[in-house]
Amino acid sequence: MNTIWKAGLLASVSMGLALGTAFADDAVETNEEARELETIVVLGAQQTYSSAETTEAMALQQSPVTSILAQIDNLPGVQVQEGDAFGFDDWSTGVAVRGFQNNLGEQQVGITIDGLPNGGSNYGGGAKANRFIDTQNAGTIEVSQGTADIAARSNDALGGTLNFTTQNPLDERRVRVSASLGDFDSQRFYGRYDSGFLADNKTKFWVSLSTQSATDHVTQTADNTRDHFAAKLQTEQFGIDWTAYASYDDTWENNYQRLFSPDDFAANPNSDQLTGEWTGIPYIDQLYRKAWGTLRENSLIYLKGEKELFEGVNLEAGVYRHDNDGRGDWVPQYVVNVGQFGTSTIPLVSFVDPAGTPLAPTAGCVSSITFPYGGASS
Repeated sequence: MNTIWKAGLLASVSMGLALGTAFADDAVETNEEARELETIVVLGAQQTYSSAETTEAMALQQSPVTSILAQIDNLPGVQVQEGDAFGFDDWSTGVAVRGFQNNLGEQQVGITIDGLPNGGSNYGGGAKANRFIDTQNAGTIEVSQGTADIAARSNDALGGTLNFTTQNPLDERRVRVSASLGDFDSQRFYGRYDSGFLADNKTKFWVSLSTQSATDHVTQTADNTRDHFAAKLQTEQFGIDWTAYASYDDTWENNYQRLFSPDDFAANPNSDQLTGEWTGIPYIDQLYRKAWGTLRENSLIYLKGEKELFEGVNLEAGVYRHDNDGRGDWVPQYVVNVGQFGTSTIPLVSFVDPAGTPLAPTAGCVSSITFPYGGASS
């Protein structure tokens, strides 16, 4: 019964509207003969809060000898701290995005390489993008300063995201070589070959090789070297767009030490208090620069495939592998007395006599070295 009533009500309303329209036709034609229906189109796009990216002009401001990290230092809200102008020392390198840090022990900013995770990015067990991308192979660097969303493929805490991209192979064949020379014995040699499209008109690639070196700006005794190989390929096969990338980086760096107080800076703002000469005295040689080092080999390889399933919907998948091998060197002013450990009253040995017997400090003998980490108290 209710169903029948509803159907009848709808029919009545429809009829009433039709009658109303008939009576109104004359008024419409009289008052608004040229009236037209306007169409409003609203377009929307995804926008990440407080995002920015580097430009080609920013890249050209930096010398090829510098680290790729130096390019993002030009963006608002981003600060890069490096021990020298070359970015040779990862120990002293830090990246801050609106107060969030990636440095010696913190990794609060996400880093991706061509949209793929780069693993950890602090000094202790990871690597930043400068280990995987050569400066002259870098593309746009995308910086998202807000908390990243689920689409950010990063292993780090997300106080922001840095996506470092690599240049795509050129459509035309090209050979490029460059050489750079600068202060503090800095030099860099770089070469790259772009194949252009091959015979199938679908495949193109590039390969590059670079080597660079420099000393430090304090004592000019550091031996810093870096050798880098990279290659990238793009092709279309089986209706899928494929991208492959591989890089290998071999770095030997002598470190800079941090200043720990305003007094350290006031004493000598141009010195990090590491020394350039080996004296044979353990308390002094703990500050020997060549004994402070970062020796690392980093490699990255990935393969990505992308296919448009239908208009507006793309499917993308990728596999990747990172390898990090090496060590960090530091010379303490003591050795562990392994032979007598647990029974000796001096488990840490700083001095021995000619027979190798550990010696205790002379009463009242106090070291004048207060750096680093508080120096030696006796």
